[in-house]
Amino acid sequence: MVNAVLATGHVDTTRVELADVAGVSLRSVTNVVRDLGSIAVLRPDPLRLGVGCGLVLSMALGSESARGGLLDANGVLRHAMKLPALPGQLALTPERLLGRLRELADAILAAGLEDRELWLGEPALRLLGVNVAWPAPIDRAGHPRGRVLSDAAWHTPPSQAGERRSLAEQVALALGPPFSDHLDRASAINDANADALCVAFDHARARALEHDERNAPRVVLTVRIGGGLGAAIVELPTHTRNVLSFIAARLMVGTNGYAGELGHLPVSKATVREVTAKRPEGLARIDHRHWACSCGEHGHLEALASGTAFARRMQNSGHEVMTDAARAIKNTRALIADRGNVHAQRALLDCGRLIGRALANPILMHDPHSVVLTGYFADEQVVHGIERERHIWGNTIGDTVTIEHLGPAKYAYNAVRGAGLAVVRRRVLRRLPHLLHAETVARLTFRFGPEHLHAMS
Repeated sequence: MVNAVLATGHVDTTRVELADVAGVSLRSVTNVVRDLGSIAVLRPDPLRLGVGCGLVLSMALGSESARGGLLDANGVLRHAMKLPALPGQLALTPERLLGRLRELADAILAAGLEDRELWLGEPALRLLGVNVAWPAPIDRAGHPRGRVLSDAAWHTPPSQAGERRSLAEQVALALGPPFSDHLDRASAINDANADALCVAFDHARARALEHDERNAPRVVLTVRIGGGLGAAIVELPTHTRNVLSFIAARLMVGTNGYAGELGHLPVSKATVREVTAKRPEGLARIDHRHWACSCGEHGHLEALASGTAFARRMQNSGHEVMTDAARAIKNTRALIADRGNVHAQRALLDCGRLIGRALANPILMHDPHSVVLTGYFADEQVVHGIERERHIWGNTIGDTVTIEHLGPAKYAYNAVRGAGLAVVRRRVLRRLPHLLHAETVARLTFRFGPEHLHAMS
């Protein structure tokens, strides 16, 4: 019954329809709503999972952005907000960058405490934890790898005798009580993986309304294209009508946690020459030899086909881009949107074609149902370039892959939602059969009250 509420939670399902999905009588629906409503696991009219299931303080960092909100067990983001953009923030020291997260958390939690709908019998929040999506590879011990977080303090212990803390532990300590009371109340996730979980959740919800005769497992490949490039693969199991397939979905993180680092795939000079042949007069070449990836190497896909690579090429073509970090991002976005700029449109197409060729590897390896493109650089012209290369895999396996593009209105908070969904799935959705007693529900969450907010501020 609770599974059916979750599976149909994106539509206003009547109790009669819910009884049909759950395979129970209407009387059973009424009884369950009454019993679980008393401990706030369900809320009626419309039927949704209630605040008794807890909320996640969910945040995501980008090259300049810091976004967050409170995610409920239905996958709905409440009190979404962002801090003013800060170009170059990934070069900040841990103290300063964690300070930005603390500032964002303070604003979100203050808004939540003002929202009576989120209270559970008192003016306080019941939280499942905090999770932050980071734009960097994260190993299984929770430490950042590579050079995206470029300050040396992220990668070394505080002293020779000290122990290096994970990203999650650093966030918990930065936020203070009650997060720091138990460090396992905090989590960390790569932003591409968070994106993929959000996409998989929405796919599973949409499929709950489909009548798919094949009803086979689905693999969803999500590619996040921004200043860097990342990808993630989620396998959704065979759909069951009254159980959301997202609950048992598998996110493939790899042996060490580095799966999906598509941006570090080497690209040959010959491929670059072929894709960029017959370029418009005045459009600079892609500099395979000198443009470095975020890892420091040359010739990687990220160095040649990301938003950063596009900005470099526009700068070399005589367009003012990189006078300073703040103006570089603003000018880059303006060039992406300029449909009349022949140089920009061709450069975007070239980036898409290089990414499209690189996608042949994961597509042929994993046979996805869908490739979902997110991120600010997943522009329509980039998508068009990717589509132009689909013959590489389509001739081999049949042209069955669906390519989806999430525009700015959809992708902006994807990583925020996905980070929250990672916690909700682990702490709540996979325990749904046990959420029938008040004691069980109470143990899932911890209290965050005005006194904690005051201490944080």
